[in-house]
Amino acid sequence: MRMLFTLFLCLTCAPLVRAQGARADKYRPMIDKALHWLVQQQEADGSWSKDNNGFATATTAFAGMALMADGHTLSTGKYAPHLRQAFFWFLAQRPKDARHRGLLGNDPNGPGSSFCYMPQHGVAMSFLAKLYGETEDKKERTALRDLLRNGVAFSVKGQAATGGWFYTSTIEGHNATENVATMLVLQGLIDARNAGIPVPTETLRRAYTYLQGCTTPKGGIVYSAGPESKRPLVGGERPTITAMALAAYSGNGPQDETQRRWLKFCAGANPLNVTDLKRYPDFLPHYYFSKVVYHLDEKATRALFPDKKIPQHLIWAKYRTALFDYLQSEQTKDGHWPAQWTPGRIFNASLALNILLYENSVPFQLSR
Repeated sequence: MRMLFTLFLCLTCAPLVRAQGARADKYRPMIDKALHWLVQQQEADGSWSKDNNGFATATTAFAGMALMADGHTLSTGKYAPHLRQAFFWFLAQRPKDARHRGLLGNDPNGPGSSFCYMPQHGVAMSFLAKLYGETEDKKERTALRDLLRNGVAFSVKGQAATGGWFYTSTIEGHNATENVATMLVLQGLIDARNAGIPVPTETLRRAYTYLQGCTTPKGGIVYSAGPESKRPLVGGERPTITAMALAAYSGNGPQDETQRRWLKFCAGANPLNVTDLKRYPDFLPHYYFSKVVYHLDEKATRALFPDKKIPQHLIWAKYRTALFDYLQSEQTKDGHWPAQWTPGRIFNASLALNILLYENSVPFQLSR
């Protein structure tokens, strides 16, 4: 298990090879237009909270990570002031209920909040961990470290007995799990650990064991596996959740048999196949799966499909062209992408920018 988490270190906390606006291909105008639109949507308090139905925490975190992916930090880059505003917004959030101490972002009992606070907390941990890794100012690092330490403690306290997480913490009196929430909290914990914040190994071990138990014989991870489940339901596999798990653990490719099964499942999952993006327009699965495909080793991938050609969406050059061309075709004149589901346009634009800019911010050890 230690090897699995160490491998992911390369993806999140290694020194970065990037510069503001480093991408200089045909997609750069699309990126610049989207960045310009994105920063215009930021509120005076530093959040991105317009029209997102209670998802301000996650939207602000994804928007901040999009700016960072273009090379901006708290002290450098054209959009540094916007990142600083977002950082100060997170610093200013203080849940009124003492049970929620350590929760990052919106007070779940406050105005404009959402009951779905745990997955958003996970995204916030990822954003703040990346900020922590890129910040040199001692006071800012101390503030970020304290936020992350408290955020980790809140996550550990909210883990279900089975090893997963739910929309809300177990402090609310339940022991439920939901696997998008599980992956977002787990990703945040892994990012925090890789940034140097202590995370209990047992918490991470239990989460991985739980995900293994949620994997069906077909190789996909189901939406949820309650405490009474003895075997995950075949047919209930979710491509997005499976792609999220791969992105969290696989580094340069699948590292164990469970991860190889996840990749084989994703290879045959229609929502991840870029040949029919208009039918499956959700950006969230591609936010995660694009990272997986970018780092796949062709030789190792070929070994997983000895009797047939590698699926086209597992070949980065082909996957990238199809996905990026689709994003270009769907962008509006003012720079955003139409909302596909509840969190709204800003959330969607932030995901698209993170996809487009991942090559720009990839750690040098794994850079192509």
